[in-house]
Amino acid sequence: MKAKEFRIGNKVDLYGSTATIQGQDFVNHYTAGDKNFDRFKPIELTEEWLNAFGFNNKMLDAEHNNIVWFDNHIGIKGMLGIVKPVECKYVHQLQNLFFAFTGTELELNVLM
Repeated sequence: MKAKEFRIGNKVDLYGSTATIQGQDFVNHYTAGDKNFDRFKPIELTEEWLNAFGFNNKMLDAEHNNIVWFDNHIGIKGMLGIVKPVECKYVHQLQNLFFAFTGTELELNVLM
């Protein structure tokens, strides 16, 4: 995977275990001239992950109830329906899109 796909705090698969991208990961790769994060693999977004992030019945809790999840897409629910749904297959994509939509980090309610 490419470093540009990740943000600090993203959840990834590291040798079969869930890991969190740290700032040091970027420093180590960029100083070595390596812009690939080959040891990190994306984590498939499952119902279990959605529940751990607070999605209930395909919507987030009341604090962020304008963010919706449906058919492998995340979107913002506006007055005219869903605005610009974006395909989302992996946990780090959900985290990144949530940040882009809200300006805040998506927090886990349950440790994974």
